[in-house]
Amino acid sequence: GNSEMKLMSTMMALGLTRLSTAFVHMQRASYYRSTLTSMAVNEITVHQLKELFNGEDVAASESVLTFNDVQMIDVREPDELMVANYPSPGMENMEDRPMIHLPLSTMGDWAPKVLSGELLDKSKPIVVACKVGQRSMQVCQWLESQGGFSELYNLAGGINWYSSKVDRKVGGPY
Repeated sequence: GNSEMKLMSTMMALGLTRLSTAFVHMQRASYYRSTLTSMAVNEITVHQLKELFNGEDVAASESVLTFNDVQMIDVREPDELMVANYPSPGMENMEDRPMIHLPLSTMGDWAPKVLSGELLDKSKPIVVACKVGQRSMQVCQWLESQGGFSELYNLAGGINWYSSKVDRKVGGPY
């Protein structure tokens, strides 16, 4: 569609050809996991994410993740956040939620800030989430290949699995 073309144009303009290519393949291939999964991108389960939200340490692939040290990114669109969103114990305002909201459609706006180190810390682990795990995998791959980030975790199944397997109160699945 038109929004996909605009996103691809933005990615190409930023020199993000690998991500743009990955995006095209993801759009065309239902078997994206077998063709696009990066060996350097780890996976985190929805149960591990719940443990992080509860303040528990999580033994992950590369290190022990703690709520205060991990950077959590949600790449879904703003309207998707209204349908289902991650819990924020004791935090009533959207601004207080633990996830950094970086919609994939606005990557042209936030990508330079990520690359410059203004938005994310390369020395800290990053968990990336979306609806089902496809867009978050794209962003993980971009963070690795273009941004030089090394400890990346894609949330398997995204908010839909979180909703269906951990906590239905968050909304969804949608």
